[in-house]
Formats: sequence, structure tokens, C-alpha cells
Amino acid sequence: MSYVIFVFIIGLSWGNADPCTENSELPYADLRLVNNMYDFDDVAVDDRFLDPGWYRVKNEDMPMTMPAFLSCGTKFPIWLNGTIPPVSSNEVTRTACLAIGKLGCRIEYDIKIKNCGTYRVYYLIPTTGSEEGYCFGIGESGTKPPSIPSKPEVIVNTTLVGAINHAFKSRCKFDEIPGKDNLYYQVTWYIEGTYLTTLAPELYNSLTHIILDKNNLKSLGRMVSCSVRARKTPKGPPGLSVKSTDRYFGIEVMTPYIHIGRGSNGTIRLRPTVPIGCYGNNCKLNVAIYTETDTHGTLTYKQSSCAATINTTDWEKEIEITVYANDKDRHDVMDTVFDVALRTDRYEFHEIWAFYALPLVKVRVNDTFGLDNGACQANNDPHMVTFDQRPYDIQFPGDFIMYKHIHYPIQVQSRFRSCYGNGYPYCVFGVAVQAGKDLFVIDRSGNNAPAYTICMDSTLDVRRVNPLQYRIYTPIGSRVDVNIGNVRSKRITVHIYPSVRDKNSTLGLCGTLTNDCPDDFEMSDGDLFNNSESRRECESVKGTKGYTFQPDKFSRSWLVGNLITGDLNLFNELLDDDKLQAWNQDLKRCECKSNRTTSQHNVTCSSSMVSPSARNGRAEKQINLTKSNHCKRKIRTKRSIQTNKKQQEHYYRRRKKSVATTMIHMTEAEADAYCRSSLGNTKLFSLCGDVPYVKTEHAIQACIMDVMLSNTTDWTDSSRETLQDRCLSELQLNSTLERIGTAGHPSIAAAIREIACPGNCTSSGICVNGTCDCQGGFGGIDCSIDLSIPPYFEELLDNGMCDKQDWECDVAMVTGDDFIAEGNLRCKMEPFWVDIDGVMYTEQEETVPADIQTFMNLFCPLTLTRHKRDTSGQSVVTNLFVEAYNVSLSNDGIHFGDLHTLFIYDSKCQTVQLSGGQQVFLLKDNYCFIDNTCTDEYDINPENVCQMCNPAVSKYDWSTSKTVAECSPVAPGDESNNYLWVIGPVAGSFVAVAVIGAVIWRIKLRKVKRVGDSTLFSDNARPEQRT
Repeated sequence: MSYVIFVFIIGLSWGNADPCTENSELPYADLRLVNNMYDFDDVAVDDRFLDPGWYRVKNEDMPMTMPAFLSCGTKFPIWLNGTIPPVSSNEVTRTACLAIGKLGCRIEYDIKIKNCGTYRVYYLIPTTGSEEGYCFGIGESGTKPPSIPSKPEVIVNTTLVGAINHAFKSRCKFDEIPGKDNLYYQVTWYIEGTYLTTLAPELYNSLTHIILDKNNLKSLGRMVSCSVRARKTPKGPPGLSVKSTDRYFGIEVMTPYIHIGRGSNGTIRLRPTVPIGCYGNNCKLNVAIYTETDTHGTLTYKQSSCAATINTTDWEKEIEITVYANDKDRHDVMDTVFDVALRTDRYEFHEIWAFYALPLVKVRVNDTFGLDNGACQANNDPHMVTFDQRPYDIQFPGDFIMYKHIHYPIQVQSRFRSCYGNGYPYCVFGVAVQAGKDLFVIDRSGNNAPAYTICMDSTLDVRRVNPLQYRIYTPIGSRVDVNIGNVRSKRITVHIYPSVRDKNSTLGLCGTLTNDCPDDFEMSDGDLFNNSESRRECESVKGTKGYTFQPDKFSRSWLVGNLITGDLNLFNELLDDDKLQAWNQDLKRCECKSNRTTSQHNVTCSSSMVSPSARNGRAEKQINLTKSNHCKRKIRTKRSIQTNKKQQEHYYRRRKKSVATTMIHMTEAEADAYCRSSLGNTKLFSLCGDVPYVKTEHAIQACIMDVMLSNTTDWTDSSRETLQDRCLSELQLNSTLERIGTAGHPSIAAAIREIACPGNCTSSGICVNGTCDCQGGFGGIDCSIDLSIPPYFEELLDNGMCDKQDWECDVAMVTGDDFIAEGNLRCKMEPFWVDIDGVMYTEQEETVPADIQTFMNLFCPLTLTRHKRDTSGQSVVTNLFVEAYNVSLSNDGIHFGDLHTLFIYDSKCQTVQLSGGQQVFLLKDNYCFIDNTCTDEYDINPENVCQMCNPAVSKYDWSTSKTVAECSPVAPGDESNNYLWVIGPVAGSFVAVAVIGAVIWRIKLRKVKRVGDSTLFSDNARPEQRT
């Protein structure tokens, strides 16, 4: 029953189509001749897997008499037990018989026949047995020729088959049978081992090609082969068939499986196997790359376009795609398998190449070396711990290289200064992090600006965890945690977490990351500091003995001034940017994401070798160092530095809480007992003891050393804070701690965060679930800030001069200290402006929220632009020459500090000069200043072609164009709108508006002051002579 239903369904599939026109070529038709006797060394015709359907065999018909056994190129031939219908008949059903020996009709098959006039078509069904075949035609008798002497080979070229489109032109290359010049050779083609077609027998020198395209090849990524047999005559018995090896049509993936270690890279290798059609001399075919993001990281590629390019002129060239394992900066990373998908883009010249999907590449990333080492630490005064967790001590000042990578331009320097300003002991007051031409500096020593940056490579990722803690990520995944303390102390702690790319590649005070302590003390000249103490294994260093070890020769070798390697001092504000080694752009990595069914790609390229996804999920605010070009070097004179230093010292004297220091003298045993009581018995100490890679005993030993060195207990909180920061940082790297907890109790991570308040809230608040609830009048993350005292306002960027050629000038960029994000931090903006007549106007002052970038940088949004424009955005004030603001700050929105003035100008046509302590703004020669905009001489008014900038006629308005014939120029004396107020002559024909920069102005709203009447401008100010 199932057999009948199957045939019925197949029949329906043809519908009303005429089989005389809708039919297929019967495979191996030329082997089905009755006189072609099967050779047991050959392959038998086998119709067991024949597709049911209508077939035409040229002009041949099925024999109507029983053929002999082994006839028709098969073991069991099938013949027609009936007659051929006349042309007048429609489709008729006939019986086909399987001949076995003398049994002429051992098995019957129902077939159909239709006479189409000059030929017939047959509806055939699969046979039920193997090596059974339908016979067609009689053929010629005779002997069979020998087979060809060697395997044939599929040769492929391309040929133009349309206006610009190409197809494959393929031939079966083989050697002629020696001594047989007049033989006919018949070629059969196969795709994926399945019969495609058989060409007519031809003489050796007349062999033809076959065209392969989307109609027969269907798609790329398929195997093509050919076979050849010889005949003495076109219908004579064929010789044995010799088949070629398969030829792959497409791009061969030579590396279907890749194994790479975490943090390393591998290579995907591709090789096109057939030519690519091109219209012209050379075309380019792109192979797009895309992969899915995994929870344990991503794969990135060197190709910035997320595509590898094939040039059609050298299509046989092997393609290499470097793939990198960008893991997440975490401990708990397991082996991961990624699927890398490859697909060609749109290609017009050879359409079968368009959107061709290659086989997936499996990339396994093995966690060969995880982030199992601890952090390098510089704590308190300063107690050092290397990457391999070897403690030691430094007790002299200087700027040191703390960490330096051997292969990449990455470096961290630390600044040690006297803790109390009068010598021993010494503390960490600054850190400078460099990656290529990116530099981020925090300096609390008071000698320089609190912070400054260079961003020319976009390699550093700086993030604010809270106002007191910052994280700086390097491109290779290493991380620098900086805790800046509070107003009672300007000391900082620095913890550096290595990445898998740091193994065997670090130098400096942090030592060599090898899991072996004795080699940690390599000096800057390459020699190893070697004594009995430095040779000790990490496990043998117990108690305070580790921190009392002071390898001064090793430490001094890493002083920046003593280095034989010529390293720059990164704390130098006058550092020449050009001397920083640029980040190699060849190291740039690109994440390639795409929908596998479309050609659209989402390409994200950066210098980072570590996926930032884990960081983005944390409570970290990314600091946009490059916003509006704000990442720029600040150059200040020594005079301004010293002036600001005095202001800063005065501010901190007002700010600092009075804390009595009691001098004590303890033995080591007494200090040990004190530290274990005050720190070791805390819940924080107990919980952190369960966090892997956190050595709580180091905190106890550091506390003991601090008590003995300073003869006070003032440092106990610092030891607690250091332990807390270390513990919280490890929680970020190990997500398993979020799940580990006893029944009915929170996880270890949750329990620690619940009690881990910054600075223990400095006695001005209480700790509630890890957050300080501050008492009235105090604020900050640790409640250490008296909100009634305005924050320290050091200066505005570029000394308060914002050039529109360098900046967007949409914010006032403030440098200072103690900016409280959790409070009511506000900027008071008092805008004013001076017009081209020298008249000054003030606008309504506004109080706006500040946008904190770091603890020492914030942005105040500018407000005057809103008043100067109408609802359509068009400028209302058309004669503005200089825009300015008086800016002050407040932490509570009530008490504001001193005013600082910001001027906005455009150096394209304006210059600024100092004259008698006054800032003078000058209009350059060969420019006009029209509608608040610098306009080049002879530029045409875009709204009126008859107007142009002609400074000789008017510097502040459009003049009549002399270059357009239909425009009538107006004589200079006739320009009625050319009288303008300016400040007296300065440097030739420059026009000036002069402003005294050292005066604080208090001007009533909209009060008008003319240049000649105001003390704000220079004495030689005078109105311009009217023409």
C-alpha cells in the first residue's frame, strides 16, 4: 500500500506539466546500450536510488526483447515488455521486466511512456534491488578499448556568461591512451558524488567544457568530480571508467578546529579552491567574520572591517585570520567553545560567490593560566607586596616604576613622599598609569595638579567605583585599583591585578610574575638582587619578617631618576607627549557580531584584549576622557602651580577635622596584640578570610609595622581599608562567591558588602548595608566632607580660556578636589558677553548640576547659548564677540566658593594677548566676524551670493560682492551699517576687545556698560572711526 501511495504522490507533483518539455536526463544513458556488456571491474548501472520522474534518453528507446544477462552495463537489465505508443496517444502505462537468466520477467515495474514525435519520454521509478538498470538503445558490438592511463583532474576557469556575471568553465583533464589516436572519450560529471550529466563522446582534441553555475552547481561548498571512458566509435562498447578525485568548489577551511590558551591567539586558515570571476583587472571579495558573545568572554580579530579580503588576481593565496581569546577579567573562567561563522559579502560579478556561508570553525579556549595570582600592592607607608605575594618595605622618597610590561608599552609609576611632611615614614601619594600614548595621573602630593591625562591612543579604560576609588584597565587586562583616602589624609593605596598576558612579562617593584618569589627582585639593569632574605620562598616568609625586609638596592634601581633604561617620569606635567611610545595599532582587536541570516555587521574595535562586558555589569562609571576632546595635556607655569599650592593648603587647613594624635611606644608583641584585637577580631576580617587570594595575615602584619614605625595607632583604619578594598576587588573577579553561603544566610559576597563601608563612615555616619548614612551637614561616600564648605576649586582648563578650535566649549572643565556626587553638588553660572561694539551684557545667573568625572575633575554645563537662541534654534544675538562665565561651586547648593572666569573665543580669527595684566581679544587680518562666526576674507554669504566678507569694507557685516556681475558694489563711504565700537589699535590693523582678567565683576542683570566707561577694559580703548 505504501508503494502505491508513494507513486501517486510523485505523479501529482508533476501536475499538468507536459512531460515532453518537463523531463530530466537519465543518468548514465550511454552505458545503457544493450551491446554494452557489464565488466566486473567496472561500476554497474544501478537504479535503486533513481529519482521517480520523466526521463528522456536522447532518441533511444527501451528494447522490447529480453536482453542477455549482464547487458546494458548492469548485472540485471530491465526491458520493455510491450510496445511503443503512437504519437496520437497520451501517456500510457507499460510493464518493464527484470531479466534474470532465462526468466525474462522475474520482477515487473509499472512505468509510463509518452510519444513526443521525434523522441519518447519515460516515467521511471526506482528499482527494488541493487545493480538493476533500465536498458535504452542497442549500440554497436565490438571490443572495448583500454582505460585511460591515469586519473583525470578537474580544471576550472571562469567565463563571462552575461553582461558582467561569470560562471565556472570546467573541463576534465586526462592523458590520451597511447597509440590509440582515433578513440572517442566520454566524460561524465558528478556533484557530491551524484550524477550530473554525461557529455557526448568526442575525439581527444575536440573535448568540450561544461559550464557550472547556480543552475546545476546550486551553491558553493560542494565537491565536483569527473570520470572518463573511451569508445572506438561513439556508440561502441565503452572501456572501463576512470574517475577523478573530488575537487572542492568554494573556500576550504583548512583549520576547522582551533585550540588556544586563555589570553593567547590562534589562526584560522582559508584557501579558495576555484577562481573568482571578475569584471576588470582585479576585484575584491570579502569574507565576513562574526561570532557570538559568550558568558566567559569573546573572540576578537585583527581585521578592523571584520572581513578578510580575497583579490581575484591571486585567488589561490592562502588567507590567515588571527583570532584572539578576549576573556573576562575573572578567576572563574572555564574552557569555552566558540563557533566562528564566515560568509562572503554581496558580489555582483560572479553571483554564486555572493553570501556564501563557509563551514563553521570551532575555537576552543582553554583556561591554561587563570588570574590566580594576587595583586601587587603599595599600602600605607608603603608596605609592598609583589605579584607572587612576597612582602617587603620601602622607606625613602621618590618616583618609582611599580609595574612595567616587557612586551607592551604599559607602565605604572608610584610617587612616595613623607607621610607627615618631615621625613620618615614615607607614604604613597601618587600613581601614574600609561598604556601607549594614554596617561592617567593622580597626584596627591600637592606639587602638581591633582590629576591630568593624555589620551592619544584610546587604550586606557578609566572607571569610578565610587568617589574614593578608581579602576584603570589596561588593554591587556591588567587593572590598577586606586583608593584615594579622604580629606584627613591625602595618602593613597595602589593595587595592581595582573592579567594572563603578564605571566613572565613583568618588571619593577611588583617583581616578576612567575609564581616563584626568589626571582621577584630583578633590578632595572637585569641583575637579580640576591641575598639570603631575597632567596626565601614565599611560604617561608612569616610574621612581620617579610615587611621588615628592605631590599633598598633593588628598590632604588627602580627610581625613575636612576633608571638606565631611560624611562620617562610620568608625573612630569611638562612631559613631551611625543616621547611616549605609541600603542601598536596592529594590536587592535575587533569584535564582530552579526545576524547569521543577514549581511549586516556590528563591528566594535579597540585596543583592549579583554572583554569589557564584566566591567559594564559592575557598579562602575566609565570616565569619558575623550569627551569633547577633554583629554588634553595641561601645561601650567611653576608660578601658577605654587599659587594653587598655597590656595590648596589654605583650603585643607579649613577642611581638616581636628584629630588628636597620641604618641605611643609598643613592642612587637604589644602591637601584634593590639592589631589582632582591633582588626583581627572584626567580622570583616573573618569574612575576608574565606575569600581566595586574600591574605588577611598581611593586613595584620602591615598594621603591626605601622604602629611600630609611626608610634601611633592612627594607621589602623588604613590597614582595615586596605583589607576591605582588597577583599571587594577579589569579589569582582570570582562570581562563585556570590553563590557560596549557608542555608538561610547570605552569600560570602553579600555578607561582606553589607558591612564594607568606606572609611568606616569616619564617625560622622553609620554603615547600613555597605553604604554610609551620613549625619546632617556631612557628606561624601565616607561622610568625611563638611558640606557647608565649598569644594576646592583649583582652576578651569587652559587657565579659563576655551578655544573653539580645540574644544566644543559646551562645558566648563573644572579641576579641584572633594567633589561630592552624593550631595547637592552645583555650579553657579553667571554668564556675560561682549559685543562687537565693546558693550558688555550680563545674563540671569543659573545654578545647574555638576557632572563629576573624577574626584578632581567635573564639568559645568554652559547656559548662555540657550538665551542667545530662539525656539527655532536661530541665533538671536548677532553681534557677540566674546562669551564668558563666572563659575563657582557648592557641595550643598547653598554655600558657593570663589569665582573663576571662563572665556570662549575662536582662534581661527581671534587672538588673545596679555597687555598690562589684561586679556585682549584681537580680530586677525583677512577675517570678518559676522553673526558670531569667523569668516574668511572673500567668502560668500551662503544665503546671498551678492554678499561676501571684505574686511577692507566691513569687518563685522557682509559687504557687496564684486565678483558677481549682477551685483552692484557699494562704495565704502555708503555702507550705512559699518560703524562699530572696537578697542584701540593693537599690532597693525587688529581690532581688539580688551578685558581685565584679574577683576571679579558684580554686574546687575542686563546692565549695559560701554567700553569707554568700564574699568573692565584697557585705557587705550576707543571706538572705531566710522567710514
